[in-house]
Amino acid sequence: MIIFISSNLFADSRNCPDNFSPNPQYTGGASQDECYPSEFVYYSSTRQGFYMFLEVVINDFQISSDDWVAAFNGETCVGARQWGSCGGDLACDVPVLGDDFSDFCDGYMNDGDIPVFKIYDTSENTYITATSSEYVPWYSGMTEVVDILYSSLDIEGCTDSFACNYDPYANISDGSCEYCSCEIDSQIVNSWDTDNDGVLDNYNFFEFNGSISSSIFVNNEIIVSQNDMLAAYINGELRGVANPAEPIPFGPYIGEYMFQMMIYSNQASGENINFNYYHSESDRIFCLNESTEFFANMVIGDVTNPFSFIFPDDWLNVEQMPSTFNISSIYPNPFNPSVNITFNVENPSNVVFNFYNVKGSIVDKIDYGFVSSGTFNFTWSPKKLPSGNYFIVMSDGVNFYRDKLTFIK
Repeated sequence: MIIFISSNLFADSRNCPDNFSPNPQYTGGASQDECYPSEFVYYSSTRQGFYMFLEVVINDFQISSDDWVAAFNGETCVGARQWGSCGGDLACDVPVLGDDFSDFCDGYMNDGDIPVFKIYDTSENTYITATSSEYVPWYSGMTEVVDILYSSLDIEGCTDSFACNYDPYANISDGSCEYCSCEIDSQIVNSWDTDNDGVLDNYNFFEFNGSISSSIFVNNEIIVSQNDMLAAYINGELRGVANPAEPIPFGPYIGEYMFQMMIYSNQASGENINFNYYHSESDRIFCLNESTEFFANMVIGDVTNPFSFIFPDDWLNVEQMPSTFNISSIYPNPFNPSVNITFNVENPSNVVFNFYNVKGSIVDKIDYGFVSSGTFNFTWSPKKLPSGNYFIVMSDGVNFYRDKLTFIK
């Protein structure tokens, strides 16, 4: 008697979690996935390629080890990988399979096809279409390293980082933000730096130190003025003070003020630093929401990427005046291969645009020339630059306006 054993014997007997389906080709192998997310079921093929992503994020947060990444050719799933099977936060290769003319692989990849990727967020039971930082055509036998696969998911909550109930995962405000004012007596500022040298008075009592370059932002604009001060506290003890340095002479924040502070401790690491900000114009001191951990010889932030303290405009009663020297539109953003930039000028002037990378180096310059008042636009096509974030600074020699762009190849 001949007994036929189904290749689905193991798969059919699996008890998969809710929203998962059995692997139709599971045979009990140690390297095989027993179950797939229901929309990520696929069959093996003799024609294989791999896309190795160095990072996979949802709303700028790394996906968890329980989440999955899958490739699709049209509506057909052609490969999937659980992120944790590659070490969780390490680079992970996603198999992308081709049409080998078998019955199971109809509609799979052919040379030159570009796959679409999706992420399965296990905690939310949600499938999200993702965007690759590079669009790489598929071919059998390939292994291609790609910087990032990113996606967005609408999550409601408090989106203001200065609020007490700030939700870092939320990207849609639901109006639930609550603000916990911790304003303190402004007279204490007189004890921060009694000799007015911009350094902690008793710094020589401490063994270790580190530095932090920072600034205060309202509506993405720096508000620090020359007479403001910043103080650092550890367990209620003053550990650092700073007056603003001279206006920044270069980079995306040219002409603005920042704090460059030395912070001191007798422990090499592990202490939490909190900050107070003296706003000289209103003669008020505010406890800042952001904090960081001290470690010896730390260097946090710089003039191109400062440690940012975010203020809601209503705390300082900052009235936002309509800007008549600004960039009103950057579209699309992120962009590839070019971006349209629209700007406004009130008074006739020579307008120059400098483009900076995240290290503060100028990577391109456009001298738009003399313009009368009005609205103007141009197209930027950074063909020779790598993918990444860039700053654009618009200037007429007196006024400055800055914004951020993301270039994706």
